[in-house]
Amino acid sequence: MDIDWSNDKNKIIQESAKCQHVEELKKVEEWDRRTVDLKPVINDLEKILDKHKLSWTQRIAKVLSKKKPSGQLEDFLGTEVINSIWSS
Repeated sequence: MDIDWSNDKNKIIQESAKCQHVEELKKVEEWDRRTVDLKPVINDLEKILDKHKLSWTQRIAKVLSKKKPSGQLEDFLGTEVINSIWSS
């Protein structure tokens, strides 16, 4: 998905003033990306981070349609889900 978290955190902080959830976005440095609940700020993050302005569901679907997930997305989905979709 071409993400550089260090740069993205700075961009989120810089552009948070333009968003609905300013205070939550300013706390981006404190987020644990594996456990933070992004549902309240997902639309703001889409506007800040995705130059094509796709919804996060479309972005994830596009990535998943191309290849089996790895890394954090693989951890999040879990073995059972991955094996049911991408059976060997």
